[in-house]
Amino acid sequence: MGAQSDFADNLLLWAFHAQKDNDPKNAPWYFQALQDLAKGRKSENLETEVMLLKSKGAYTLDELNEAFVYMGLDPNTTDETLIIGVFNSRLIDSPRQEAEIREKTGLIGHALDSEAIQNATKKWHMSINQAYSKLAAPETTESSFLITIFEVAVSKI
Repeated sequence: MGAQSDFADNLLLWAFHAQKDNDPKNAPWYFQALQDLAKGRKSENLETEVMLLKSKGAYTLDELNEAFVYMGLDPNTTDETLIIGVFNSRLIDSPRQEAEIREKTGLIGHALDSEAIQNATKKWHMSINQAYSKLAAPETTESSFLITIFEVAVSKI
């Protein structure tokens, strides 16, 4: 980040945010630098900021590479269809690791700025009333007709 070792924590945080905001593509690199500074300086302020950023979805290049390796993908992979296919396959093969599979694939989707990958990793839950509303069908609709309504709705996507 171009910071000197005697910079105050507040100045380091300002530099981090300025770099991240002006160069978002390299945010994981800047976050790694901030994380290393927090550890090296044993700074409670910096460590708190790292934890806060992590809770908001910040990640390091190391974590991104770990996600690719965990999913059995080359870190240079950008093919959304391949990534989603591997994700779905891993869910079937390893249901006990579902949370971690979703987390790692979601991280990859975020890094690639892929809405398709991020959406694939989300669990979609809705009530029966929400389902009727989503299909624009009255609650009195017969089950066999609901299938037709669903098929028509999907075909429009």
